[in-house]
Amino acid sequence: MASKRPTSPSRATGDKKRKVSTKTIPLRTQIFISYAHEDDEWRRRLVTNWLEKIDSKMLGARIAVLLISEDFLASDFIFKKEVPRLFNRHKRAGMTIFPLLIRSCDWEEVSWLRRKQIRPKDGNAMAKYKGDKRSEELAKVVKEVAKIARSSRS
Repeated sequence: MASKRPTSPSRATGDKKRKVSTKTIPLRTQIFISYAHEDDEWRRRLVTNWLEKIDSKMLGARIAVLLISEDFLASDFIFKKEVPRLFNRHKRAGMTIFPLLIRSCDWEEVSWLRRKQIRPKDGNAMAKYKGDKRSEELAKVVKEVAKIARSSRS
């Protein structure tokens, strides 16, 4: 079941639709989450009780959380539209790009993603965790994103 993997933000395969989410945490820090439509369940798990839906605040966000999965990597829209804009924002305004591996995939084959610190730090996909361990790992992500948000305001 091998599929082509994009090697840069400008090259991609597939044609998946996706939704956009951000959250306002204390002091109005915007967080953008990029994910494939098929991964919406993971987005909801990650953002329960602290994320509100939006449709056009990506470029105003200070943090971009990328929900990495097979569907994310196959999304033409994400790789041709979102990722280049996010990296432009990263270079221009210091946006933090925070990749979160939610389902196992060949993310190491994507050159720009391979250079980023993927979470969880042990390299396991969130889907591999069950019960309390999953909740613990999600809590670590929320704490790390909140810490980044606090430091980006200083």
